Amino acid sequence: MSKKESKKELEKKELLYSYWETLPLVVSIDIPSEEVLTHEVRTLIIYSIRKGKEEKWIDGTKRIRHSFSAKELLDMANKKLDEKMKLQSMYFHVQKLQDFGLLDVIATLHEGRHNIAYFGRTARGFLFESKKEKTKYDDYFAEAGRFAKALNPKVSEDLFKDYLKEFKAINIESDKQMKQWLEDREEFINENNIDSATMYSFLRRINYHDREMTALMKKVAELIDLDI
Repeated sequence: MSKKESKKELEKKELLYSYWETLPLVVSIDIPSEEVLTHEVRTLIIYSIRKGKEEKWIDGTKRIRHSFSAKELLDMANKKLDEKMKLQSMYFHVQKLQDFGLLDVIATLHEGRHNIAYFGRTARGFLFESKKEKTKYDDYFAEAGRFAKALNPKVSEDLFKDYLKEFKAINIESDKQMKQWLEDREEFINENNIDSATMYSFLRRINYHDREMTALMKKVAELIDLDI
């Protein structure tokens, strides 16, 4: 291999470590997690890549690699799977995760007589949310509105539509604040290998206690005769 080729291979190898720094903290996947993670090995793949592996770089410094070959992923998975998996099956699941947009080929390195693909994540955290999940509150407010009108015919049909708009506006603003919170703490999250998607989901739960949201839900609760 020429010096030029060696330099190019080294640059590609560098990507196995550095690409992680350029990933978005959280991305939404418009598919339910039950459909994506149908086999436990897929969860292990996603987890193993996020966890990474500490290695020594050529200058002696320690770096964490978040990109692995299918064979490496297979070896890591088989340490935890009750029923051992073959490499062909691992390639199948890796391909599925690529199709769903969770994985991508970070670099292909020439090793011996073979070209080996190294796979990495497309984001540090994934939020699985189907289209049905995103529109569920439309159904919730519509049904609650029908219930409220049955209790009190004087309740306007448009009232719960307005409450739904207010609910969505609060959530949009809250999402901006939560993403900003994550971005402001990005370095800390990276250094401590925190799962940004899990933190984002937790922040969403906290948002349920937002003052504006609480005030809105109290108005809704009163109209459906719910004491909270």
